[in-house]
Amino acid sequence: MKPESIVLAVAGAFFGLIVGWVIGIQQVGPPRLASAPSAAVHLAGAAQAEPAAPPAQAPRPLDEAQAQALQAAAERNPKDATVRVDLGNLYFDAERYPEAVTWYQEALKLAHGNADLSTDLGVAYYYINEPDRALQQFAESLKTDSKHAKTLLNQGIVLAFGKQDLKGAVASWEKLIQVAPTSPEAETARKALAGLKSAHPAIRQQRHPESRRAPVRAWPMGILLRFVLLLVLATLVVRAFWRVLAGMIEGVSRPVGRRAGPPERGVQMVRDPVCGTFLPPDQAVRLTEGGSVRYFCSEKCRDAYKARA
Repeated sequence: MKPESIVLAVAGAFFGLIVGWVIGIQQVGPPRLASAPSAAVHLAGAAQAEPAAPPAQAPRPLDEAQAQALQAAAERNPKDATVRVDLGNLYFDAERYPEAVTWYQEALKLAHGNADLSTDLGVAYYYINEPDRALQQFAESLKTDSKHAKTLLNQGIVLAFGKQDLKGAVASWEKLIQVAPTSPEAETARKALAGLKSAHPAIRQQRHPESRRAPVRAWPMGILLRFVLLLVLATLVVRAFWRVLAGMIEGVSRPVGRRAGPPERGVQMVRDPVCGTFLPPDQAVRLTEGGSVRYFCSEKCRDAYKARA
């Protein structure tokens, strides 16, 4: 496509947005926040302003012998929840999520009110492309413990990445920071909120009740049109430059291939092997050993893993 065509396309699109905004502010109601899937995809990168993280760690091969031994133990002990949790974790780490769901469900029948287990089941639902069931399970976890940090963090992640509900994600993360301000999950939530609010300033404005908003006064049409034209002109220059720059960066950094895996909904989360927290890989503390990468929610969990190894 010719550069002139790109500029005209950008100009037309942006002018349409400006006109829509101008019409909107003349109305009584407040502006609405549109759904933005792309914002969810780039949320983690915007939060930390770091180079893109490497792909998530390769799934741990399933130890068939261990799986068979655990299943035999489960058959011998029909009321043992622990062995069923171990089976769920084993299948989850091997990215065999349907089997993980089955064993987490079996364990939860025997361990009612276990918020950690309920949240693990919700995350497994997310990975079989059932975000609604994941959110329902998180709600059950919060009935047991309304301040459960891992649940609130994962609830926000699924709302943002699975449902593109950015406002709901903000509410979950802000509650997490309020009820557990010193937890590793709260630190992850702060980074996510910073990136989200940087990319979407309107989210900050929506925290104020509508009754406290000052009435919007209409501008004289002549001044308004001049403002729109100047804004379009300035924006064209900036957007054209960033489009060219983004194209150059994308051409250089585009990966050659991609590992096959389960279908994704926005972002692949990884599991801390110490505390069980799920989080996006580029917000995790990484540890490389034996050619594989382990992800942790905090340096404390990483050090605990190294001491235990």
